[in-house]
Amino acid sequence: MTYYFKRDLNQSINQSVSQSLTGVSLCVCVCCEGKVLIGHALHNDLSVLRMEHIVPPTMRRDTSRSVALRHLAGLSHQRVASLKALTSAILGQFISL
Repeated sequence: MTYYFKRDLNQSINQSVSQSLTGVSLCVCVCCEGKVLIGHALHNDLSVLRMEHIVPPTMRRDTSRSVALRHLAGLSHQRVASLKALTSAILGQFISL
């Protein structure tokens, strides 16, 4: 496996060249190493980047599956919360996706 340093990755990103999926996956992997990954429906993004096995479930915080956020928004605990519903209920902002 080839190891890249953050300065090399930053240089590559700033050159405005297209990246391969493998290159992007590697960049995301390096940037996320040892950090908690927070997002909405993370399984979709990790699946596309082929990183499901790299980011352990203990290092993920998925807002679509958060019971605390669904409770705060007054949504059902039985279903996955949409980003639109969470944003509307918690932030009072209306978004269209």
